[in-house]
Amino acid sequence: MALEVKISADDIERAFAPYVLQRFGADDPEWRAIVARLERKEQRRYDRFRRNELPPRDRERIEEQYSVIWSRGLDEHLAGRPTAFEWSRGICLARSIARKRIHQLVLLKTLEAIAPRTVLEVGCGNGFNLLLLSSHFPEVRFGGLELTEAGIHAARELLWDHELAPAAEEFFVGSIRDRFASRRVRLARGTGAQLPYRSGAFDVVYTVLALEQMESIRDAVLKELRRVASRYVVMIEPFQELNADGMRRHYIASNQYFDARIDALSRFGLRPIATFTDLPQKVQFHVGLVVAELV
Repeated sequence: MALEVKISADDIERAFAPYVLQRFGADDPEWRAIVARLERKEQRRYDRFRRNELPPRDRERIEEQYSVIWSRGLDEHLAGRPTAFEWSRGICLARSIARKRIHQLVLLKTLEAIAPRTVLEVGCGNGFNLLLLSSHFPEVRFGGLELTEAGIHAARELLWDHELAPAAEEFFVGSIRDRFASRRVRLARGTGAQLPYRSGAFDVVYTVLALEQMESIRDAVLKELRRVASRYVVMIEPFQELNADGMRRHYIASNQYFDARIDALSRFGLRPIATFTDLPQKVQFHVGLVVAELV
C-alpha cells in the first residue's frame, strides 16, 4: 500500500538552519581540511578494528556508554558540538543536535501520514523524542522501551516529573497541543531482542539510531519489531546502501554499527513502501528513513 510522507527541502532547511555555524563551498580549503582530518581519523580506527584492537560492541559496553550519555541534563544534551554535515543543499559545520531536530521532523511527518492510534519507540533513551511527539499528538498512545537504567531514569524525569521545559519547546519543530501529554507515555526497560509486548500491540513501532547499537542482535530485533507492530515499522538508521564505501564504510565497520540493507528487510516480513535519504547527514555516516509495512 502506498504511503505519502511529505517532507520538503524547505521544511528541512527551516529546521536545520538555526543550528548552522558556518557554510562552505565544495572546494573551500577549510572544508577539505576538515574532511581530510575525519578521513584520517576513521582510517586509523578502521585499521585498529581490522587488527582486533577494539572492544566488541556488546550489551555491557553499550550500557556503560549510554549510562553516561543519558545521565546528562537536557540543556547539556541540547548544546551539541560543531559537526561536519553534508546535504544536497550544501555543506557546513552545524551543532550536532541539529540532526536530532531533523529526525524529529521526519518522524512527525511520517506519523501525520500514518495517523496511528498507538506508537512504540524502541531504544527511547532519555525520552526526548517521546516528549515532543506526545505533545504534538496527544490523541496517540505512546510507549517507550529502553535498555539502560540511566535512560529509563532520565525518561521518567523528563516525561513524568516536570512540565514541558522551555528548551524542549524551543527545539521542537511541531506544535505543542497538550503540555501534559507526556505524562501518559508508558515506559519499560528491556532489550529489543525480546520486546515485552504482545504481538500486534502497536500500530507503529519506530527506531531512531537505536538499531545502530544492536548489530550483534540485529536479526532478533527486526523480527521483534515486526511481531509487535500491527501496521508499520519505521526506522531512521544507517542502512548499508547509504554507507557503501570510503570513510562511511570504515565508520560503520569499526563502530560495529547496524549494517542491514534496505532490500533485505523482506526476510523479516517487512516491505519498504517509503524511503527518504536526502537529509543533512554527518560526513562520517549517513542515515535514511524507511517505512515498512508488514507482509
